[in-house]
Amino acid sequence: MKGLEWLREKYPIDEARAAEEWAEKEANRIAYELWLADPETESKYKDPARAFKEQMEKEEAERQRQEADDRKIGILHAGKSQFELNIEEKRRQRLEEITRIAEEKEQKEREMEEKLATGEYVRTPTGTQLMKPGQTAYVDVFGREQVSRRKEEMEKYNKAAQVTDAKTPEELLAQTTLVSLSSPSSQILVHC
Repeated sequence: MKGLEWLREKYPIDEARAAEEWAEKEANRIAYELWLADPETESKYKDPARAFKEQMEKEEAERQRQEADDRKIGILHAGKSQFELNIEEKRRQRLEEITRIAEEKEQKEREMEEKLATGEYVRTPTGTQLMKPGQTAYVDVFGREQVSRRKEEMEKYNKAAQVTDAKTPEELLAQTTLVSLSSPSSQILVHC
């Protein structure tokens, strides 16, 4: 108590206001934890495009249910116009495309992380692609980073060009010729 009295004398503050601020922070923290624990809550870790797509699907199901309940009155329609339906369809298609692109990007990132984990690959200087340690990277005319595979291609074709056991030109010709056309079975007789 003496220490508290000394603090109050040396460093006076509005204790009531400080208690209110602390209580408000605690209430916000508890509310946030309850919000995160609620399974019905769209979690902050969920992809926004997917969450919006699910919300749009729920709204679409509700709209279809309402359309089934709507009735025609003469030439008038109750419910959404064709224009509104077309807008909703375009929005749905756009969201599906955005979601597909996001999923492809996530898949590509997972594949890159798996390759990095093997230790066989490293990231390029800008981090957009992977390359083997001996490869080089360059920026193309469109500003995209590319990995040069010229060295590997040259080695591959040089190796393919040198794989032969022919010692003379005749042996090489015999190995590379597909069919001998001088055989009797290749001659066709035509009867008139």
